[in-house]
Amino acid sequence: MKRHLLILLVCIATVAQAQQLNLQPDNLYGAQFDKYLNRKKAVFHTSMRPYLQADVEQVISIDSAMGVKDYDWAFAHRRVGRALFSDHLVKLDSGIWQLYLDPIIDLDFGKDSRADITTYSTTKGAAFSGNIGKKFSFYTAYYENHKHAFLITLGNWINTNTVIPGQGRPKPFKVGGWDYGFANGYVSYTPTRYLNIQAGHGKNFIGDGYRSLLLSDNAFNYPYLKLTANIWRIKYSIMFAQFQDIRTVGGPNQVYAKKNAVMHYFDIIPHKRLAIGLFESVIWENRDASGNYRGFDVNYLNPLIFFRPVEYTLGSPDNVIIGINLKYNFIKNQVLYGQVVLDEFLLKEVRSGDGWWANKQGIQLGFKSFDLFGIKNLNFQTEYNWVRPYTYTHFLQIQNYAHFNQALAHPLGANFSESVSFLRYKYKRWWFQTELLFAAYGTDGPNDNYGGDIYKPYTTYNSEYGNRVTQGIKNNLTYIDFMASYIINPVYGLRLEAGVTSRTLKTEGVADTKTMWVHFGIKTWLPAKYYDF
Repeated sequence: MKRHLLILLVCIATVAQAQQLNLQPDNLYGAQFDKYLNRKKAVFHTSMRPYLQADVEQVISIDSAMGVKDYDWAFAHRRVGRALFSDHLVKLDSGIWQLYLDPIIDLDFGKDSRADITTYSTTKGAAFSGNIGKKFSFYTAYYENHKHAFLITLGNWINTNTVIPGQGRPKPFKVGGWDYGFANGYVSYTPTRYLNIQAGHGKNFIGDGYRSLLLSDNAFNYPYLKLTANIWRIKYSIMFAQFQDIRTVGGPNQVYAKKNAVMHYFDIIPHKRLAIGLFESVIWENRDASGNYRGFDVNYLNPLIFFRPVEYTLGSPDNVIIGINLKYNFIKNQVLYGQVVLDEFLLKEVRSGDGWWANKQGIQLGFKSFDLFGIKNLNFQTEYNWVRPYTYTHFLQIQNYAHFNQALAHPLGANFSESVSFLRYKYKRWWFQTELLFAAYGTDGPNDNYGGDIYKPYTTYNSEYGNRVTQGIKNNLTYIDFMASYIINPVYGLRLEAGVTSRTLKTEGVADTKTMWVHFGIKTWLPAKYYDF
């Protein structure tokens, strides 16, 4: 009996996983792990983010990947010094459970020299996280923001769309400023090494690129339940989520209209150099055509399903999107990646090349190089994104592929081509990054629908044939950004940061809009923000 009990305990210990917290969603933080997770011997599913710390630790120690050595000062090794320079601000550890409390800060001051505008940001809050045993973890964070005068072009976008990109609805703050709160959190449970269950209010990302044409972290937080199975070289995720259309109200209390979604992603690494991912999603309105509450459709509960035939069988108007993600490690430290998204298409019309409006597709091609020219921690990334007009749209506005006034995929929506590149270098506690972006996209005139605004029903298209990418009013965007950071505490990301951003937008028939923003501040790890569109 004792022998059997001992064997059982050994098995449980073997199955138990490390802490089930996610890696921080800050893009700068995540970039530090890219080189290690993309090595062909790692056999790591890099296209499913956020990553679990437990999964990353099987490839590389988080501390080793960060590569930041402790200070030699005596003060840095005392309790207060560790909280400031090398550990959580507050940490409690019983051996069975751990609790962490960390600050959230974004204090930034800048100047838009071309528009003669002073900008500042005061973000302050806290993150509380912990582990109970080795299988259950939780995270919750809240911070409030006071921002004054974004770059003039971004400020105009906020006034039009009534949201801060990726961060929700703001209230006016003084003259030319905004005030808003931001909260996110999740619980993560791994009952066996083959399954992780997460429920939360946050974001998810499918892909190996900076952008994703399948599902990105571009839009605001949303409630979700995600089950992820990990067997052999296969990782399979099914996610149930609820999105909101803040342009539409409904119901007795006139709350924002809601829509439900189910997303499947199947990722396999058949060879140590190759990863293949298959994606499908379906979005449907919370109410039917008569205005009656529809709720969750049980037909989409099956975890092994193809949505398109089910949608057709039901005679439903639901919005189905499918896609593929590919990654190939062709030589040491060099990675090719890409995506194809299919909203609707007819092969005959694709072959004809006549620009049929309903051929709604997008393509991503990307390349990563680590330790460029043999220089340790000098990393390069470049990618090209191209999406046809009317992709992600639907004949019902509420069932488009969007949430909270922003696209769930690329921030430009559709009808665009974009090239974006990064050069990153890390030396001890110093991090440097340069971004160079060129984008061309088409926008609408009055009473037009050229397919770039995914909130317009596709039934209002301008022309059935002859549709081309960037059609409509031509826009050419050049975005150049340089950033330098000095890391004070790598655990919660306390750092000094300075940068300069140049943005030029040339719109057909309109005077060029140019901004030059110089800024500096002190920050911690924060969810990714995308202002480069």
